[in-house]
Amino acid sequence: MSTAPSPDRSALRPLVVAQLISLTGTHVTALALPTLAVLLLDAGPVAAALIFALEYGARGFTAPLVGVLIDNVRSPRRLLIANDLLHALVVASVPAMYLLDVLSLPYLVVVAACSGILAGVTDISINAVLPRLVPADRLVGANAALAGARATGQIAGPAIGGLLVQALGAALAIAVDTVSYLVSAVAFSRLRGAGRQAPNGQRSPPRCPAGRRCAGRRGTCGPRCGRVWAPSGRSRCWAGSPSPPPR
Repeated sequence: MSTAPSPDRSALRPLVVAQLISLTGTHVTALALPTLAVLLLDAGPVAAALIFALEYGARGFTAPLVGVLIDNVRSPRRLLIANDLLHALVVASVPAMYLLDVLSLPYLVVVAACSGILAGVTDISINAVLPRLVPADRLVGANAALAGARATGQIAGPAIGGLLVQALGAALAIAVDTVSYLVSAVAFSRLRGAGRQAPNGQRSPPRCPAGRRCAGRRGTCGPRCGRVWAPSGRSRCWAGSPSPPPR
């Protein structure tokens, strides 16, 4: 009997690994930013609480917007990679500004908000990509695997963040945390089969090749119809229906 992993598990593994690493890094950042504000910038309880709240509150704010973005993006895999690379750049700017001695409390507030938004993009994108990687009858198991990765990241993130802050200091802990987003981007780059698909796994029907150059007359593809082009000699479009309308 073959012991090779099934295609579903092979496709799902990079997503689970990326979810675990990315979420762990998010929790490390959420802990290190207010700690840095308190220890190095003499921030009060209200400012520290604001930074902490923005890190998590911005994630929920992005949910309605990211869903529309995922539905229209051509390559969700590239979106996930670019999002993690941008997240790494945003987080890495904090220790860089600290070393340059120009770090300020308002900048930490902005970084917390941006980090929360980018983390929200990752979370929603992973949920949107999952049905494209595994069949419908295996979604329950796939969701369970992602839920386990999230739970592990939520537990390990604060613990790792506390250890890093204690051992290296808040600024260097954030610098080390940058690596987690880079590793997550590498994991996302190994995703296969996460491209945009038509509902029920069907291929999207072809569009009229003439596009907006069509005459737009009744019964033919025009610039306003946006309907499916039937690749027959008569080039009729039938409002997305796979068969012509009754005469």
